Amino acid sequence: MLRTKQHTILIDTGVGNDKERIWIPRLNRLKSPYLKRLKAAGVTPAMVDYVILTHLHVDHVGWNTQLVDGAWEPTFPNATYVFSKSEQKHYSDPKNYTVNNRVKFIIYEDSVRPVIQAGQAEIIEPDGAEFLEGISLYPVPGHSIGQMAVCLTSSGEEALFGGDVMHHPIQVYHPEWNSVYCEDAQQARVSRRWALDYLADRHALFFSSHFAESSAGRVTRTGDRFVWQFC
Repeated sequence: MLRTKQHTILIDTGVGNDKERIWIPRLNRLKSPYLKRLKAAGVTPAMVDYVILTHLHVDHVGWNTQLVDGAWEPTFPNATYVFSKSEQKHYSDPKNYTVNNRVKFIIYEDSVRPVIQAGQAEIIEPDGAEFLEGISLYPVPGHSIGQMAVCLTSSGEEALFGGDVMHHPIQVYHPEWNSVYCEDAQQARVSRRWALDYLADRHALFFSSHFAESSAGRVTRTGDRFVWQFC
């Protein structure tokens, strides 16, 4: 969650509750206290202005919607949901549906299409330009078709929310290593290297989605290699 002078923003929304995810039993029909935790942080769903989705994988879009009287409705009624055009185009095109990737289309149907139908989606082509004051969206495809990273600039400091450009700190030391979930292996390496250069050159704080501990830290450069330090 980000709170600026103008906006309350969520970056990605986790797995969600009540979602049929039988192919990943530990994510199936969850009953998590996500909204209670959000309230404890001082925010109710109605207060959220923007939901920025780095990509449309199962563990990043789930709380976009919640089950209300048997139908999936946007969880954040006043929010604009922002995601990349290439992601939306891929998952909304029946030509891309295969037996091997059918679960991604199930995710799209219950967690993405409802916010589009509600008129709450802003589908963009991330280009690094300022999207909101202090917030820029950069294309970092590879892990997914149109993943994007979120850069926050505030009081002379920067932070980068990288989505799944890296899954583990070992990739800081070996940026050529992909996770099994990267959809375009070579492009994922290119995007990862861009993110590492960005972090090291700008001394930006990195927020990952999957690192252990705080998931936040900094990347420094030693010769032609990178080093990770948790914050």
